[in-house]
Amino acid sequence: MSIVLKGRMLLQGDTLLNDCGVRAENNRIVQIAPNKDLICEDGDEIYELKDQIILPGFVNGHHHMYGTLSHGITAGVMVSDLNNFLTDFWWKYVEDRVDLDLVRTTAKWACVEMIESGITSFMDILEGPGSIPGALQIEKEEIEKAGLRGFLSFEACQRVSDHNGLLGIQENMEFVKLCGRDNLIKGLPCI
Repeated sequence: MSIVLKGRMLLQGDTLLNDCGVRAENNRIVQIAPNKDLICEDGDEIYELKDQIILPGFVNGHHHMYGTLSHGITAGVMVSDLNNFLTDFWWKYVEDRVDLDLVRTTAKWACVEMIESGITSFMDILEGPGSIPGALQIEKEEIEKAGLRGFLSFEACQRVSDHNGLLGIQENMEFVKLCGRDNLIKGLPCI
């Protein structure tokens, strides 16, 4: 089964084409053509997007999915500089509370927000000293369910302890090996 999108317009490169669409098979675009010339077969999902523009997916090059935890939280203290923000607010109320359950919840939430915003590819940096080992695998599972493409990393640092910093490095390296090269989700080291 294929998906056919028939748009009012389609952005291809720097050209806006009228009455054009796409055909996708196995999650790959196989045809870009005027709507009247798109291949449509029995069983295809066909979407008539009469007043819509078909655009390439957006890329978010720097994301923190766990950061959704901070939505709506007030600082409760006067934030005057980055160090004050990190020590009095971010670490205390966000990062240090991230466990494996919150990794899963925030990954789901962030995927919904990205999809609603047109983001299809992103690079995420997870920071949560209490969520390792296993945090990147949980993010991967949720991102795969959402159908997004992602580069995932864990910020390995010694803020909590030397041992936690080593766990962060190990989390990254094992995840890079697990994902390999040919997956929609890949691992990247981060320190």
